[in-house]
Amino acid sequence: MASIKLKLKEAVENYQNQFPTEQRPNHLKMAVEIGISPNTMSRYVNNKVERPELSVVARFCDYLGITDIRDVFELVDDEEELTE
Repeated sequence: MASIKLKLKEAVENYQNQFPTEQRPNHLKMAVEIGISPNTMSRYVNNKVERPELSVVARFCDYLGITDIRDVFELVDDEEELTE
């Protein structure tokens, strides 16, 4: 059976790495700028969302400069993950 994985952790890390270490936005600052709660930020970044809201995903994409939705979602074969 397959499931969909959010790849926002990688996208957020790539975004943060564009800044010098002392200027990197932390998750709290990013959550405020995206317009979501820090708890929501944590759930999305850590792929702990059962039913992602497309409006929230769109906010992440806009903020992070993501134009290809394949950079956010990945179809994962659950059986393959169990064997790794």
